[in-house]
Amino acid sequence: MDDNFFDPPLSQLQILVVGQRTRRKARSLLLACESCDSDAEFPFDWVLDEVTGADPASTDYLIDELVSCPRCGAAIGEKTLVNW
Repeated sequence: MDDNFFDPPLSQLQILVVGQRTRRKARSLLLACESCDSDAEFPFDWVLDEVTGADPASTDYLIDELVSCPRCGAAIGEKTLVNW
């Protein structure tokens, strides 16, 4: 397997800053987070991939303000597990 499969070279990595509109849209898709749902299994950045249409293999996100869980209010970062 290619060594760069999970970690592409920096020259191929796209970092997207997640602004208010994207945060709001992604949050509207959430049901719960790992803090309040032990079955949460998808990293929040998967939701961001869906909302932005970005390539998950070469995109990382920088959230300028954490999202709050619609169920419990806990802070959700890029790698927080969620259900959506």
